[in-house]
Amino acid sequence: MKIAVISGIDKPTVRNSKGGVEVWTANFVAEQAKRNHQIDLYSVRGSLNGQNIQLLEILDKPLADYYTDKFFTTLPLEFSKRKEQLMATIYGSAFLQIKAKENEYDIIVDSCSYPSFTFNTHYFRKPTIIIGHFPLNFATRFYFENFPVAVETSSDYFVFPSQYQFNQASFIPESLKVIIPHGIDSGQFRFDATGGEDMVWLSRFHHIRMDKGLKQAIVSSSHLKKNLKVFAFIEQTSKQYFDSNIKPLMKDHISLHEVGEDEQINRNEVFGSSKLFLFPIQWEEPFGLVMLESMASGTPIIAFARGSVPEIIEDGKTGFIVNPSDSDIRGDFIIRKTGMDGLYEAIDRIYGLSVEEYAAMRKQCRERVEQKFSLEHMVDGYEQLYKKII
Repeated sequence: MKIAVISGIDKPTVRNSKGGVEVWTANFVAEQAKRNHQIDLYSVRGSLNGQNIQLLEILDKPLADYYTDKFFTTLPLEFSKRKEQLMATIYGSAFLQIKAKENEYDIIVDSCSYPSFTFNTHYFRKPTIIIGHFPLNFATRFYFENFPVAVETSSDYFVFPSQYQFNQASFIPESLKVIIPHGIDSGQFRFDATGGEDMVWLSRFHHIRMDKGLKQAIVSSSHLKKNLKVFAFIEQTSKQYFDSNIKPLMKDHISLHEVGEDEQINRNEVFGSSKLFLFPIQWEEPFGLVMLESMASGTPIIAFARGSVPEIIEDGKTGFIVNPSDSDIRGDFIIRKTGMDGLYEAIDRIYGLSVEEYAAMRKQCRERVEQKFSLEHMVDGYEQLYKKII
């Protein structure tokens, strides 16, 4: 088949990108190409290009590289508005590029999930698969309810990576949505059977919409006097907040590595050499590929039970899940305490495991990724969806 795939524009669509959407799309495209599908990838310059993959550039550099232009800097209070205008323009242009070539395609895959593209896909004559990467917030509901899809004639299908996301999309008809969990290429990760002694936090730092709990990880480290390695890719819009509110919390037992835009982190080494991955997220994570990367390396996870976390971590076997607070109980987990007290208890539990128990937990981490969240298993799910659609 020939497939058009449109990706995000924040970063290049490559397997070692700093953005989860771009990483997922790169893995998806690479596996499809491996199965001899022909892929036209609409993305940023520097994205995947090669055998069975043709890159069609819709932007000559990552979106953030434009933010130093005087269009954004002369009126800082207008930044968000102008960013949205730019994104709408780019995706609108990309839509027209795909529309002009759509007769060449069997399937169109929307992996950008941006309103100016996603809510116009009904103008395509070819079926479109829309990947639910992002929270189904007010905007998504607004567009869907005010620009309803004609269910009887629709050739759009919404794919959600978790049951949590699927359930949140109650306003989308059941016949138009399906669950296919995300997956990773575990072969890219080396299993470390023993791990190390330090905790790790590795993620993008975006304090406004996608708070992944760095502050809570730092507080836990200080409270328990455990070493914490922090690898943070700091979004430009959060740099000032990070310097003012996060850095002052860091003491001698916390090592900080600010990951540069073009810097590649050896995740094998970072995760494989760690005792545990501390992920006390403060938002409803739709999926979280970083959790799969940690488990593929053998490193268990401690996380709050938000979003898809209870679907990814197997409580007590690949880490521990903690309820966010006494008033926010998401499940009956092994750790009975909630909030920060629950994090402290979960950390102590893992450090208190015997050598044999800890080795067994690391082994189960790797097995869970291979059995449930492999890239091959994920793309098999999409292949079945293609057959249903076509």
